[in-house]
Amino acid sequence: MLKKTQNYLLLNHPLLWNIKFVPVFIIAAIINLFFFFGGYIYGVIDFTKIKDSYRYNDSTPVFVIFLSIILSLLVLIIWIVYYIRNNAFKTFYPKKRMSLFKEWGLIFILCIVNCSYFISFTYAYELRARHYYEKNELVKRLDILSKASIFTQGGYDRSEDTIINQQDIKRKNFIYFGKKYQFGSLLNKSMENFTLQSREKDSINKRTVMHWLVENRKDSVKNILTQFQNISTEHNLKSNISTEQWMDLVYNYPEFINYKVVGNDSFSPVYGYNSNYIYDEYNDEYNYTQNTIDLSINIRKIVKKDTIYYPKYYVPLSQLKSAYSKMSKAWVNPEANTTVLLGLLYFALGLSVLIFSFRVTSGRSWLIAAVSGGILVVITALISVIISETLGRERLLLRNEYLFIAIWAVLTIILLIYYCIALRKKSKGILGIVLNLLLWLIPFLLPVIYDVSHKLAASLNTDYIKDEAYVMVEHPLYIWLDQYMGIMFFANLIFVILSMYYFTISIKKWKGIAEG
Repeated sequence: MLKKTQNYLLLNHPLLWNIKFVPVFIIAAIINLFFFFGGYIYGVIDFTKIKDSYRYNDSTPVFVIFLSIILSLLVLIIWIVYYIRNNAFKTFYPKKRMSLFKEWGLIFILCIVNCSYFISFTYAYELRARHYYEKNELVKRLDILSKASIFTQGGYDRSEDTIINQQDIKRKNFIYFGKKYQFGSLLNKSMENFTLQSREKDSINKRTVMHWLVENRKDSVKNILTQFQNISTEHNLKSNISTEQWMDLVYNYPEFINYKVVGNDSFSPVYGYNSNYIYDEYNDEYNYTQNTIDLSINIRKIVKKDTIYYPKYYVPLSQLKSAYSKMSKAWVNPEANTTVLLGLLYFALGLSVLIFSFRVTSGRSWLIAAVSGGILVVITALISVIISETLGRERLLLRNEYLFIAIWAVLTIILLIYYCIALRKKSKGILGIVLNLLLWLIPFLLPVIYDVSHKLAASLNTDYIKDEAYVMVEHPLYIWLDQYMGIMFFANLIFVILSMYYFTISIKKWKGIAEG
């Protein structure tokens, strides 16, 4: 079957046959499918496991990245071995005007497909996490978990310690709706947050629960705890306490201070501490101050002279928090995002240009270009350092690294001018070496110019001191450049495609110039 396909391509589509596009594309697509299905299976959420929502390891496993790199290199090497066997361009085989441009485009596509294995995996496992619930339903469940978390083990929002007239003051209470409450009150409890919820939504959820407590709306509190228990039961998670018992332990109107601590799981210690602490610079640790929370109902253990309390009553908040954080992150902050896609496109772009430049020029000029490029890097780095040290860094608008980048941007423009002039004069000379350098540098010309412009615009920002803090005033140019960064990178891809069209046309003219 494959042999018949290759014969058909040889007779009807010689460009596809010459590049070995079809077999390589099929192989890479199959590997991508395997990674996709593997990622979808890996994306199954285990509701019994607990991971810190701020550090849970939902990133692409190292072995997946390693395997994708190995397979990409293997496919690339095998493809290049077969690809360089027949080079119609170097043997002056007649080619149409657009043939070289199409050839580079096909190489670019193969590079994208062959470099996207780990992205297929990452996208699939995040897709699986998003498929558990519709977004609106997930938001409702997150609201329930957030509101219910106030009635379990957790920290506090307000601190007893404050600074008034540059003096440290320890307050005894805080005021809410005109009434004083102790800092250990439920009205001061912090609430679990999820990335899918905006700050405004978090504030609304917190104020809603606080109003329920202040207005003694016991039925509303009981309803939210019942919904929490229903979610737990749905995921086969157990708590050793009913909704009625939970209410009896934590609901103590009107002060909400004499409540019992309900654990977030069955094995994590519970603490009678609030969020107040004093930093000990000598011991490099935080000394927490206790409040009046009653831990007497919990299980007391002595471990190496330390008293530790384990929950007698608990609900599976830790498990639900871990699982729903994963779903939330998949919606708000996926790893398979636009930045990763841009990284893939630019990596594939650079690789395709390297392969194409080797294809259309000689191996000798390609190697000389690589060596001379390395030498130029060293020279320009030294020049940027010398300029910085001679003129003084404070007198320069750009730091060393950005001065180095700016020099290379200017150098690229000079090489382009030289290439156009030499091509017009039909002088071959070192044009092959210059062509290689230009093909490697042009894709990154606009991003470099943008980066340097962005840093220059940043130098126009000003700041001033207000209330013993620095306030940054961003320049309009800096704001504009910052807002359109993503558009610039995508626009640069169009610029590169147009540039490659020009170069593929001019390469045929360069090839037709007689040797010196």
